[in-house]
Amino acid sequence: MPLGSREGTHQPRVVATFGDVTERLERESQLQRWSTGYRFTGEAIVIADADGVIRDVNEAFERIVKDDKASWIGRRVDEITHKSRSEGVFASTIWPILESNSSWRGELWMRDAQGGIHTTWAALTKVEPSASSEAYYTLILSDFSERSTREEMLRHDAGHDSLTGLPNRLLLKDRFAVEVNTAERQKKLLPASIWT
Repeated sequence: MPLGSREGTHQPRVVATFGDVTERLERESQLQRWSTGYRFTGEAIVIADADGVIRDVNEAFERIVKDDKASWIGRRVDEITHKSRSEGVFASTIWPILESNSSWRGELWMRDAQGGIHTTWAALTKVEPSASSEAYYTLILSDFSERSTREEMLRHDAGHDSLTGLPNRLLLKDRFAVEVNTAERQKKLLPASIWT
């Protein structure tokens, strides 16, 4: 019998297990990075379950549709499209392609909550089930409406003075070149109106 122990009494025991948590911490860190990217990307992202029911949307999607997340959760992903412009595209084209291909890319028209129409480039992907998750869909939408508005503003700014709004030298040079090319093609002189 060891020194200092008495018969019939139990010494408290501590059992400790050790494991390397480096991999788990890295996964958690990666999930945090993906979550941040999902929330703050400029592209609208929609997550739908295997039946096409929306389970989550990001802030960019809310911005495009001018509506909050809660009004979209539980709706079908094919309700996103503008009825008169993209009506039936999911049933006739997208779902059949996804069955054989697992991904579809193309143009979709959307109507926002205020009645505005948005042209978007869409990428819909079916994510197959794994040991840790069920099948689901991801839909990524790039809003062409915002992009074309920005491009038009840039074109305008390139050809006009920022202070006065009047056409600048670059626009004059461009218009002059167009008139010269037209006159050459038609074998005519430059019109007098170009000088006034």
